[in-house]
Amino acid sequence: MIPGGGGGGGGGGSLEWKFSQVFGERAVGKEIQEVDIISAIEFDKSGEHLATGDRGGCLVLFERMDRKDVKFDNAIMPHSQR
Repeated sequence: MIPGGGGGGGGGGSLEWKFSQVFGERAVGKEIQEVDIISAIEFDKSGEHLATGDRGGCLVLFERMDRKDVKFDNAIMPHSQR
C-alpha cells in the first residue's frame, strides 16, 4: 500500500495508482517497442506479491510494502536479452 496517495476507498490508507504500458521511463517522442508492452499482470492469493510480464518475455516480481518505496523481488529476462 502506498500511503498519502490520491483515491482509494475506506481502510487504513489510500492508494496512488500510476498507469504505464511499459517498464521504465520513456523519453518524449521515443517509440515504444512491441516487446516492451506489458501483457500479463497477476497478484498472488495473499495480495503481497505482483507479477508482471511483457511481450518480450521479461517477468518482474514486486513485493507489497507499507511505505512509499517499491521493492522489486526479481526480474527475469529471456535468454535472447542476456
